[in-house]
Amino acid sequence: MMKKSMHRGISLLVMVLMLFAMLPAGAMAAESEPAVSLEQAIQKVKQNFTIPAEYTEFTSGFRSRENKQIWSLNWADKENREGSLNAEVDAATGVIISMHIYKMGRQTTEIPQVSLEQAQKLGLDLLQRLIPDRVANLQYVPNQQVIPLSSWEGGQYELRWQRMANQVPVGDEGVTLRISSSNGTINSYGLNWSDKTIPAKQQLITTEEAAAAFASNEMLELQYLVIPEYSPLRTAEKKQPRLVYRLNHSSHGIIDAVSGKPIENQEWFGINEIGGMGSADKQMANSPSPLTPQEQEEIDRTLNLISQEKAASIMRQWVTLPANVQLQEANLYKDYQDPQSRIWNLSWSADPAAKTWSYVNAQVDAVSGEIKSFYIDRAEYNEEKPTLDRAAAEKIARDFLARIQPQKQKSVRLQPDPYQEVYTKEAVYPNQWQFQFIRMENEIPCPAHGIRIAVDSRSKQIAAYSLNWPSLEFPDPGKVMGMDQANVKYLQNQPLTLQYKLIYPQINVRSEALGEYKLVYSPRAEVTARQSDIIDANTGELLNWDGTPVADSLQPRAFTDIAGHFAEKEISMLGQAGIMTEYGNTFRPQEQISLVTMLRVMIMAQNGYYNLNQMSDEEIIDQAVRNKWLKEKMQTDTVMTTGLLAQMMVRMLDIEYVAQMPSPALQAPYRDFKSLNEDLKGCAALCWGLGIIKGDGVNFNASHQTTRGEAAAVLVRTLNTAGQKNNPY
Repeated sequence: MMKKSMHRGISLLVMVLMLFAMLPAGAMAAESEPAVSLEQAIQKVKQNFTIPAEYTEFTSGFRSRENKQIWSLNWADKENREGSLNAEVDAATGVIISMHIYKMGRQTTEIPQVSLEQAQKLGLDLLQRLIPDRVANLQYVPNQQVIPLSSWEGGQYELRWQRMANQVPVGDEGVTLRISSSNGTINSYGLNWSDKTIPAKQQLITTEEAAAAFASNEMLELQYLVIPEYSPLRTAEKKQPRLVYRLNHSSHGIIDAVSGKPIENQEWFGINEIGGMGSADKQMANSPSPLTPQEQEEIDRTLNLISQEKAASIMRQWVTLPANVQLQEANLYKDYQDPQSRIWNLSWSADPAAKTWSYVNAQVDAVSGEIKSFYIDRAEYNEEKPTLDRAAAEKIARDFLARIQPQKQKSVRLQPDPYQEVYTKEAVYPNQWQFQFIRMENEIPCPAHGIRIAVDSRSKQIAAYSLNWPSLEFPDPGKVMGMDQANVKYLQNQPLTLQYKLIYPQINVRSEALGEYKLVYSPRAEVTARQSDIIDANTGELLNWDGTPVADSLQPRAFTDIAGHFAEKEISMLGQAGIMTEYGNTFRPQEQISLVTMLRVMIMAQNGYYNLNQMSDEEIIDQAVRNKWLKEKMQTDTVMTTGLLAQMMVRMLDIEYVAQMPSPALQAPYRDFKSLNEDLKGCAALCWGLGIIKGDGVNFNASHQTTRGEAAAVLVRTLNTAGQKNNPY
């Protein structure tokens, strides 16, 4: 981990500024008293939001920002165990800027009782109370938000109203609300509204002319997308590079709607971070017990590794370490990107009592001896003024790169530094110059890989080095679509949209006072959830950051074939949560459901959607066994029956121990109850008593094949029971 040092005088100055920026109410001088008093700010919040009775502790603060004075108000319980309510009030106008309620607790399951339409009305009513003079300039933005059935704060609708001016959206300004889907409580409110003057419309270029400017300025770049190997659900399958077109321009696709030119250095997202190493402690056998094949394989592998001493000597061959440091720690790790490799992690430091404290950390490949990364803090230079300009620092970096990686340095491209112009203009140099050399394969950049070098502009030496260059097979680019077609495909998904945007004079300036509104065209998806910078280079399909299709992302659905079904309400809830949407806008309620489909639905309802679409059916079964929903592995195409469904719901509620009580203690009024297997009677009785499964009203029918509609009803009832179980009060 890199360390940054600061001059003692600067640290003191920052502390003084912080003290003046955030003062208790009583500390303000009389001449700086705001137009809205603390009492008025408190009353404003209490008139519009309910403060929970248990939040008896109150504190306040006052700060100035961008020529604005703001009251910060906080209510919390005495023991700080229940949560808090935080609000900000404009001290000049009395307008509530934000409010957020945070309640501590565990994960809950809440079935929505408030519809989206009801939540919208509650939100609009609030806006008409809080900012009545601005409502006419707000436009509700429909979204494709899913309402999870299980979360830490309960299900919430996130609603957004876009600020408009001259019938044009004003950047990201407007109002965002979060409203509980279970009781309609306003959990969060945020107002983003600049006071800057918005210019009138003038002669603008057309959307077609903006698209031509987008294409001619090469906004898209052909790249290799490599997915990081840290998926929490699936790591066995090694992911290979994928050819994509990515929006990679310092304007981020923003075109001046008057001049038709890109507006540079407004939104810089940069490349993917060039990563380092994973970590896995070396395990050593301490007893003469028989070794497993895996243990023996690990032992055999370590026999071929270089020693700790050799790894340390390799580091010293390449870098001059501070004279006062000693090797303090060495650990052997597994590289998360290449499970077959091992890495030495070495740490040197000076004696804590030393006058100057220096530190060095390095990672060395334990097989090849290649240095993977290092960082050096040379404390003796920390008080000196940076004197090295970027050109000189770049020469030092390139010379070092040529020595340490003579072959790889032929296959890299230096990533432009968006702050270079700022440093040059202001003639102020940073303590370290950062250089990121992007890996190139087939003359195509692979932004996730490469070499990062930092040069200390005080000592004029290499301060840090990081190599991320795994061995992968890169697909041939011969069959990808051309740039013209890529531009068309990209803008079909993210059309250039006219909007007002606050433009700043340079990238490091984000002061509203120095910004200026301009009319621009910017790539913008109609639905926020579909916003992406990446398309597949072969198909033009819109992709998420992890390479999965945006179309496969979790989306709410309003099913068209469930009207009149007994479980219409429950099915609609699952559709709003993005669950059981594999058939698009149709649900097929009478279709039989398989075991693996039911388990996939249960996992989604309980844990969310992340990476679930990448899990195979076999992995779903394995997950169900780990969750103890199944006692053993079963075939993925096993027919789902009422009996199996009852057992799974009881296990999902974690009450199977109750179902295992002697049969006289658990009964249900089914005619066929006595004929049920003994291991099923308890589950059938519990599901009847909890209102989860009622059979056909007469018989339990354990062998009845479950339909999708029946499964939806049973799952929602189970989740509702789980919510009552987890929230007894």
